[in-house]
Amino acid sequence: MVFLLESNIVSRKPVRIIQLETKTYEKRVEEIVIENQFPANANFKLSMTQQQQTPPSGAESATTGMAGSGSSATASGVLPSSRGGSRRQTVRGPAAASQAANSTTSFGMGSDIAAFGSKKQFGKTRGEDADSAWCICAQQPFYVPDFGTSGSSGDDAEAGGGLSVPSSGLSGASVAIRKSGSAKVKLEFLPLTPGNYRCQLLFLDENIGEFLYEVHAVASLPASLETLELQCEASTAASGAAGAAAARFRFVRELTIPVKNPLLNRALTVFVERANGHLRTKLKDGLKRCEENHHTSFHVDFNSPYFTANVPELTLTNGSGKPLPASGRSDGSGVDASGPKVPLKANQARLGTPRSVLAGTNSVLIDFQPKGAGRYACKLLLRSRNTVCGSSDLRVYDLIAKVKEPNVKTQLEFVAPARHSIVQEIPLSNPTDTTWSLKAIFSNGNADSAGNAQVGRPPASMFSGPPSLVVPAKRSATYPLTFTPSWIYHETRTFVLLNTATQQQFEFELSGYGEEPLAQDHIGLNCQARSSIVHNFDVFALPGGNGSGDANAAQVFKVESDLRDVVGASTLTVPASAGGSNRVVKYPLTFSPLVSGSYFGSVTFTNEATSEYLWYTVEASVSPPDPETTLEMRAPVRGAVGIEIGLANPLDSETTFAVELRGLGLLGPSTFTLEARQSGVYELVYSPLLVTTGNGEEGAILFSSDAVGQFWYRLNLVAEPAAAQELDDMSCAVGDVCTQPLWLQNPSNQELQLQYRVTNTRNFSIKGSSASNNGNTSVKTPTRVLLPPFGRASVVVEYTPSSLSDFESTSIVFYEKDVASDWEFTIRGRGRAPSVMKPLVVTARVNEAASTLFTFKNPFAGPLRVDVKLVADDLDGNGSPPSPRGASPVFDMLLKKRRVLLESFGLLQVPISFLPRAVSETRAQLVVHGGDDYAELEWTYPLRGVAEAPIHPRVLAVLACQARDAVEKRVECELLAAPEDMVPSDETFSVEWEIDAGRFGPMATPAAIERALTVTPLPVASSSRSTASLPYSIRFEPLRPYRGSVALLVKKNSGGLWRFDVVLDAGDPPVDDVLTIESSLNQTSSVSFQLRNQFRQPAAFLAEFSAGSSSAFTVYPAEGELPPYGSDDGAAFVVSFTPTGYGKMQSGQLVICTEEMQWTFNVKGTYPDATPGSRASGPASSLSLSSSASRARLGITQSSSGSGSNSEQRAERAKGRRSRQ
Repeated sequence: MVFLLESNIVSRKPVRIIQLETKTYEKRVEEIVIENQFPANANFKLSMTQQQQTPPSGAESATTGMAGSGSSATASGVLPSSRGGSRRQTVRGPAAASQAANSTTSFGMGSDIAAFGSKKQFGKTRGEDADSAWCICAQQPFYVPDFGTSGSSGDDAEAGGGLSVPSSGLSGASVAIRKSGSAKVKLEFLPLTPGNYRCQLLFLDENIGEFLYEVHAVASLPASLETLELQCEASTAASGAAGAAAARFRFVRELTIPVKNPLLNRALTVFVERANGHLRTKLKDGLKRCEENHHTSFHVDFNSPYFTANVPELTLTNGSGKPLPASGRSDGSGVDASGPKVPLKANQARLGTPRSVLAGTNSVLIDFQPKGAGRYACKLLLRSRNTVCGSSDLRVYDLIAKVKEPNVKTQLEFVAPARHSIVQEIPLSNPTDTTWSLKAIFSNGNADSAGNAQVGRPPASMFSGPPSLVVPAKRSATYPLTFTPSWIYHETRTFVLLNTATQQQFEFELSGYGEEPLAQDHIGLNCQARSSIVHNFDVFALPGGNGSGDANAAQVFKVESDLRDVVGASTLTVPASAGGSNRVVKYPLTFSPLVSGSYFGSVTFTNEATSEYLWYTVEASVSPPDPETTLEMRAPVRGAVGIEIGLANPLDSETTFAVELRGLGLLGPSTFTLEARQSGVYELVYSPLLVTTGNGEEGAILFSSDAVGQFWYRLNLVAEPAAAQELDDMSCAVGDVCTQPLWLQNPSNQELQLQYRVTNTRNFSIKGSSASNNGNTSVKTPTRVLLPPFGRASVVVEYTPSSLSDFESTSIVFYEKDVASDWEFTIRGRGRAPSVMKPLVVTARVNEAASTLFTFKNPFAGPLRVDVKLVADDLDGNGSPPSPRGASPVFDMLLKKRRVLLESFGLLQVPISFLPRAVSETRAQLVVHGGDDYAELEWTYPLRGVAEAPIHPRVLAVLACQARDAVEKRVECELLAAPEDMVPSDETFSVEWEIDAGRFGPMATPAAIERALTVTPLPVASSSRSTASLPYSIRFEPLRPYRGSVALLVKKNSGGLWRFDVVLDAGDPPVDDVLTIESSLNQTSSVSFQLRNQFRQPAAFLAEFSAGSSSAFTVYPAEGELPPYGSDDGAAFVVSFTPTGYGKMQSGQLVICTEEMQWTFNVKGTYPDATPGSRASGPASSLSLSSSASRARLGITQSSSGSGSNSEQRAERAKGRRSRQ
């Protein structure tokens, strides 16, 4: 039986598998050792096939981070047999193709990496197939340089999956290997797409056999083109709300991508160099067309959730808008063996701040939203998309973002006495989720001495603190910063708390001032005058040493004291010591006071080498010596008794004794002077106000002299009660009141505020008081009586009689508790029969009724029956007859009840109406008749009715002018409702002003406004008009602004009144002076001047800046009193300027006003000249009025200018200013 066997080899098993790995666009050269597999010499023909493998669905390459999809070749990579013309092929079905298409792996945030390495099927036309043969996708990654071949691709359908026979140009593609020998073959691997690749090397000898080497290669993502760094600082917006916190950590940057890919360009250059002749030209042109047509649109991916692209698509174009290839080749030269000629900067990406919300050309907007401060690393992947040939342009950029919180900068100023420490706790709050580790860094500072500082060695730093601080997450902590000045220095230093993780800095500008040291101790001494006491002071070595830097050397101190009557050594030495510390020496100081009292002073020990010092405060209480003798003084209260004390001066020079009086009521000179070797008598007066108890009170008189010492006398003071004083009798009509002044004399040197009590308050009362001191009298309230020292005061005693026969008496006692004993006065009075009483005046407008209420009081202790009648005069006040019969009376009593019975001290109210018909005065009498037992009594009260003209409908005049100017107007006062028979020329008229000063602002008074108005009557011209009028000239001369209305009252002496409204409008006066003050920022400069009143009396003033003035100006004082005109010194005003920010020139208007005068000053604030090369010598200020005579005329004298100046400059004072009384 014969069988015909035909072999069908569907796969080969490689004798060796070689693993390779490289990055996309990077060439890997591997030298492979080929071993002869047969026991004979052989000449093997080399055939090579290669393909990109398809990984299992969902698989991810550990090296690339993505999965590559398979090509159109068989998944098993079968090479055809070298024998047989017909070979079975295994073709991938639709399911396998679908599986390969879905093999994707995420990159970053969901990028579609499956497109990498999947070669798109070309069109079916021959022209399209021919064009795609020269695209990037057609370039094979494996290449055997020794044989100049890339073999065949597993994707080539025409090859049928077999090995192509080498052309005539490749006839040398064979390898001769001896038996049991080996040969080396170089293999180049240059991938243009990431993924897994397989290459099969078939070695065939037709006579001996064949064997297969297989190469597995992995291409990862291309190397990063650049590393771009972002420096981000969180905003300083408040992080209270979640939205605000997120906005603080959001940053947008614009990344500009070059149009060329340098790595792809270098790789393609290698492929072009492999071709020869016309193939090289065709390949170069094909690759150029592929770049221009296929690689312009890119997709953007990130592998970090904190980075996103606002628009993930990017199109690369040149300046004219035409898409350009993304490779690094230039358009003019193409790709040649020398590589790209474009400078490196042309292929670099740029990362910057976007100028608009839209990305620019070849740019993409990156939205970076970190969760907080820290370092964030990310890879940005650009891949070309929607390419016709299926090839890819891949670019990788490394992004490193460093986010930090904004640096916090604070200024801290420390002030502490030398050799004392203060600690400032600096609070720090950590709002993040990470613990902060802060490092404390102190920079080199600058220190300068203030005062007498040591010379020769720089001071140690006055600031200190722990080297680090840990702030837990979501917690707060404090850093203790200590300031310890060693002496009087000013040190500036920068202190930083650095977060080593985020590089965030908390920066502090430190400024420390060492002030004079505090006293080491307060020493209290107690002794008696004319005795001695010794106290030992502790003196220790100071840190400054002896000035040469040796702290252990001996130190010499100079001793000074401002305490009187002390004796001690002028210097003190603290000996040297090896230890350098705790060196204390006792210094004895003797205190021998001559005079008693309290002494305050200090003792200072100054290091002669360094001028450092330590000091003590001393308070000594010195009691008097034993008294010389005891003297008794006895006197009644408010009386006086004197005593003479003899003194002698034993010295050869004049001596003045200071006299101290201890005891109430003692009076005498405070000093007593004796010439050399002279004797004298000191007169002591005892005038008590308060009665003493028992055997009297103890007092003393002390005589003290620095030269003689102190001696004193004990006094026994006895004050006895005084007898009551009788006043004159008082008498007046019952129903009336009479008064008598009562004078009180103060014999003491203290002010008395006397209260009083009256025993008979029914008939006697105190209605007011007035005090007199040096001729000035002032009215006081009746509740207390004020007596100035050694002055007197009067009170008014009012007597209301209630009896016609018996005397009525009372006792009035004045006193001040614990100050003045009872001061008693007795007084009596008796009543007389009534007659004509005080008149009653009623005022009303013409034809307008007015009423008044007359009150009659029963003056007796018993009931009184009265009858009230109204009796009209025969003629009215104008000489006219009474009202005609039937007409309404001018006066009318509305009480219709007759014979009214009043109880004891009862009241009767009688309403009276007044209805005038013309501007005149009407008179009548109100008669009260007594009844029963008092029938002979009659009280007659005259009534005067004054008629006032109706309100004039028009304003009489408007007086408008500027203050310090004058205006004069002639006015006609129309006498409305005057009597028909009145002839103005036969009448006498007077004028006065009715002024409400509250309408005219602060400090305005009716008297001052009236002094500015002058009314002059003009001759009355004969007129035939029915209404009479009076001409006047009104002159208005204001010295300050007045705006308001006043009333001019025209009074007829025979009775009647006309009221006219006058409007005053006095504007602001001209500016008196211009003050220019120069000051630096946050510094105060001042200018001062003096001001006197314009009249020969002092005047109260108010000073303020007007509305709209800068708040940087202040004036002191704001109120006070101006001296009279002609005084040597005026009131000093200090105007200060403290600018708090730069900008336009500050200005304001200072207004100083009294009741009659106003001064106005324009104030300007300037800054020092900042011109380069100039240096201001200090704050400057000036007054710029036109002349000193103008200032003197206004009472202005420049006192000083500058900041804190005490200059005594005075401007020349002018004389001869008119005084207005």
